[in-house]
Amino acid sequence: MVSFAKPSFPYRYNLEREIKHLDAHFKLRGVPRKSARKTLVASWNIANLGDAGQVRSQDDLRLMAHILKRFRRRGHTRGKGQPL
Repeated sequence: MVSFAKPSFPYRYNLEREIKHLDAHFKLRGVPRKSARKTLVASWNIANLGDAGQVRSQDDLRLMAHILKRFRRRGHTRGKGQPL
């Protein structure tokens, strides 16, 4: 997988505010919560995840986890450099 260049500027955000924005967006779009009766499917290419040149902060990981926890993990996932 090709790595994207790291941005040349710092990207700052407020974690709590971004989580509130995401929750409002989920509600606006009618994205249901996962349950035993519903399977939500998502596909997301999180570029450069695990790339030593682009270390994620704890807030970055928390924000990604907040999005991903809405979906149940199914099947196999692979990281950068792992075969299909």
